[in-house]
Amino acid sequence: MNIAFVANGHKSQFFDLISKSIITKMSGTKIHWICAAKFQYDYIISSGWPAEDVLLLNLALIEGNVGEIIGEYKLHELVYGDRVLKFRFNDGMAYLSKLQSLFYNFVTEKKLRYIFGEMTWAHEILMNRICQDKFENSCFYLHPQSIRIPNGRFSFMDTEYQDTLFKKAEYIHGEDVLNGFELPLKPVVPQRVADVAKDVKHSITFKYKVNRITKFLAQNRFIERPKDNPQSLTIGKAVNKFLTVSQNQYYYTKQLKRENLSILEGKKFFLITLHMQPEASIDVVGRYYEDQYLIIRDVWRILPNDYYLVVKEHTNAIGNRGEDFFKRLKNLRNVIIIHEETSSHQLIGLSETIFTNSGTVALEGALYQKHVFLFSNIFFDKLKYCHRITLEDLKYTSNYFELRERCIERDKEKMSCQEYSEYIIRSSFAGVIDGHKGSPYYTDKANIEKISESFIKFLEQK
Repeated sequence: MNIAFVANGHKSQFFDLISKSIITKMSGTKIHWICAAKFQYDYIISSGWPAEDVLLLNLALIEGNVGEIIGEYKLHELVYGDRVLKFRFNDGMAYLSKLQSLFYNFVTEKKLRYIFGEMTWAHEILMNRICQDKFENSCFYLHPQSIRIPNGRFSFMDTEYQDTLFKKAEYIHGEDVLNGFELPLKPVVPQRVADVAKDVKHSITFKYKVNRITKFLAQNRFIERPKDNPQSLTIGKAVNKFLTVSQNQYYYTKQLKRENLSILEGKKFFLITLHMQPEASIDVVGRYYEDQYLIIRDVWRILPNDYYLVVKEHTNAIGNRGEDFFKRLKNLRNVIIIHEETSSHQLIGLSETIFTNSGTVALEGALYQKHVFLFSNIFFDKLKYCHRITLEDLKYTSNYFELRERCIERDKEKMSCQEYSEYIIRSSFAGVIDGHKGSPYYTDKANIEKISESFIKFLEQK
C-alpha cells in the first residue's frame, strides 16, 4: 500500500518517527512525503527517504513555469482564511493555483491510497478538496485528529470541518475496547489545553518577552528567514504580530475588569467561551462564523430580558483580542466578562445553556446532559444534546425558548451519552496525536509505538 505524510512544522519529525515504525511492522507499505518548504524537504531527505518519493510544493512555485489549475476549489476562501498567505494574497492565489496539477500528478504516479496530514493551512485543505474531487474512493486525504474527550485518543477525520469520522474507522474496535473506560464518558479538561495554558501564562511574563525579543533579533540578524515557506510570516509581519499580542496581553491582564464567579449568584445566564484565533477550530471548522464578536452580538439579541450573557476568554488565547473587542462587548447590556481561570465546569453547571462555534465546551456540556448550541457541524454533534443552529434560526424563532424546544424535538433521535461514548471509543485509537508545541509526546517512544500500531490497525482494516 502506498501512503504519504504531509510535513508540517514540529510534526514533521513526529510523522517521520511514526512512518519508520510503520514500515518495520507492515510489509508492502511504501511511504511518500509532501513538503511545503525547502527546509522540510531537506530534513526528510536527510532522514533517509528517497528524493523521488518526496514532493516539494513551496512558494518558489509562483516564479516557475510548472503547475496549473485543475478545478474550482474556492481559492479566495482558502487564501483569505490562511494565517500567512492572506498577507500575500496574490502570491497565495498563484501558489494554490500552481500546486494543483503537481499534487494531482504525484498522487496519480505514486498510486497513493492515503495521505495523512493536518487541515489547517490552505495548501492542506486544497489537497483534501482535490482528493475528494478527483480521487473519489481511490485516494483519501485524512487528518489524524484528537477526539478531545477522553484524553489520549484520536481518530481519522475525512473533511476539513471535522464533522465526520472516516467510515473505515467507525466501530473499528470490538466491544472489548470499552473495558477500562467509565461509561458514559465524563467531561475532562483536554490535556493539550492545560499544557498550552501553562505556556501562555509563562509568555505573559516580562522575562519571557525580553528573552523572546533577544532571541528573535539574534536569529534574524544573522540568519535569513526562508522565503519559500507558506507557513512562515515575514520578519516585519512577525514583529508586528509580537508587538500586537504583547499590547493585547497587557490590556487584558492589567486593565480589563474581569468578574469572579460570585457575581453570578442568583443570575440566569448563557455561556459563551471564546476560541483561540487564528486556529483551525474557528478559521476552518467554523468558517463563515469566524467573527466571534458578531456571534456574541447575535446570541445576545435573543437573550431573555432577565438573563445575562457570560463571556469567558480562552486561557490559551490571551493576547488574541485587543481593547476594542472587549469594549464593544461591555457596551452590550447584561454581558459579563468572567475571569479566564474560572472553572468552565462550574460555569457549565450553573448556566442555562452554552453557545459556541465548535468548542469542546459544547461536548462537555452535552456530556452533562445540558442542551447546547453549535454554529458548526462537528463530529460530536451526534449527541442528542448538541444542536446545530444557524443565524437564520436566531432570526426566525420568536425567542430563545422556542428555539430550544424546536431543537430538542428535531434532535431527539440522536445518540444518548452512553451511545455516543461507546461510538467514540470504538471508533478511535490510542495515542496522543496533538500535543502542544514542544510536547514530549512527539518523540516519546511509547507514544510513537501506540500511534504506529493504531495506523497499522486502520490501514489493515478491510
